[in-house]
Amino acid sequence: MVEWRTRSNSRDRQATRRARAFTLMEIIVTVSVLVLALAAATPSITAMIRSNARDQAYNLMAAQLSAARALAMQTANYAAVHVQMGDVTGTEGRCYAAICTYDRGNGAFKLADGYAPRPMPKGYAFGELSSAYLSGSPYSSMSDAALGGFTSFTIVFTPTGQVTRKVEGNNINFNDAGLFVNAATQLWNQPAAEEAVTAVTLFEYTELEARSDSARADYLNDNGLILPINVYTGQLFPRK
Repeated sequence: MVEWRTRSNSRDRQATRRARAFTLMEIIVTVSVLVLALAAATPSITAMIRSNARDQAYNLMAAQLSAARALAMQTANYAAVHVQMGDVTGTEGRCYAAICTYDRGNGAFKLADGYAPRPMPKGYAFGELSSAYLSGSPYSSMSDAALGGFTSFTIVFTPTGQVTRKVEGNNINFNDAGLFVNAATQLWNQPAAEEAVTAVTLFEYTELEARSDSARADYLNDNGLILPINVYTGQLFPRK
């Protein structure tokens, strides 16, 4: 009787092991389902990553504007956020925002002491909403040369904390010593003098740059996030 039970238990264990094993067909089916599920999820994951990067860019710009406004009011002087794509070694294809302060002695802005230029998430940039780049669409088509001007702009605060287009009646100028020509600051060439802006758009720079001149306006119309700036508080209007 004992011998019979031992053999019976051995057969039961062998049967259990066989029942627990996967067949080749089951493995193939399981792997196929996992591959299909991953393929279906990839677009959602990509969209989530892009959305997070866009939110980071928005939040960084909002923080720079708040800091510049506070600086203007604390020092009773004009302060600004200057935005531009990098074009020196290590910065190409990256959008930067720098807080600047006004030098009344030479009538130009310079990098504010203690404020390092801040890079936006890679691939994202801001563009200016001004008459030079707007049409009824609202964007006009832009060449590579125009793209450089589109992504180079300044937002200026008065000593009372309001957003203004001009400083003492003049366009925005910059001190070319150190800020825009010194590679150590990881910034850019000196920008052209122009009026400050009161509205910007946020977009994927790599996507825009890859398109033809005529297709860029359509891309911005479909994908650009227009962000007016509250001229009294300096805040970006909520993103949609």
